[in-house]
Amino acid sequence: LGICLLEPSKILDVSQTLQTENVFYYDENKIIYKKMLEMQEKFIPIDIILVTKELSTTPSPTGNRWSYEVTMKTKDVVTSSHLKFWCMALVEMHIKRMQLDFQTSITKIDDPLEAGIELDKNIKSALNFKNNTDWVNLSTALVSLKNRRTEIANGVTFGVNTGFNYFDEVTGGLQTGLHVICARPGMGKT
Repeated sequence: LGICLLEPSKILDVSQTLQTENVFYYDENKIIYKKMLEMQEKFIPIDIILVTKELSTTPSPTGNRWSYEVTMKTKDVVTSSHLKFWCMALVEMHIKRMQLDFQTSITKIDDPLEAGIELDKNIKSALNFKNNTDWVNLSTALVSLKNRRTEIANGVTFGVNTGFNYFDEVTGGLQTGLHVICARPGMGKT
């Protein structure tokens, strides 16, 4: 939440992974996140002051002022570089809480099978990410790689030739994007 308050554009990344406020454990975090999602849908900019203003009509579950609650979310934020990791950690902890709730209430449930089906549905819902369209099945990736290697072996270039014949034969030429060329120590990189 703190990252989203300091870097408002990150709410888009977070909302793709955390689709519901229920992944948060503390009620104040649930309320803040839900309000941030509502603000995003209404195209209201997200920052500490505007989120606090939007929350002003909602009672705080802790009794603290919202200005304190919202500001405290940003106090330990150093960088947003591990945002995806923390989102996944929240989802994992949410799933573990659902499993624990299921295990502790199994004796009180009339129909354990129905409760198990409901737990499965909730876990699938928690894991239903919006941004998984770029995932590729491993077998599909291997077939694609094999076809590309065959085309390169037949002399097809995919990018710009570098003039280093072996490099061009192996890679098919330089392409757009980041390229990292590395080797073991003592192999003559310099």
